[in-house]
Amino acid sequence: MRFILDLHYTSDGDVYGRLTPQGAGTAQPFTGWLDLLRLLEPAGPADPADLTAGPSVDGGSAPG
Repeated sequence: MRFILDLHYTSDGDVYGRLTPQGAGTAQPFTGWLDLLRLLEPAGPADPADLTAGPSVDGGSAPG
């Protein structure tokens, strides 16, 4: 999924802006990094099978 991000910094280093999923007509406002991350989270719970089938975090393969 792609997003359009309108990001602004305040003079004290905080962020605010709007996030629009590609193809959506409405932007969702956010204030702060945590608020932005909440908007980027998937809507539903992750499928445990997807979590175990993907590549490892370090990009390597498990010994075996």
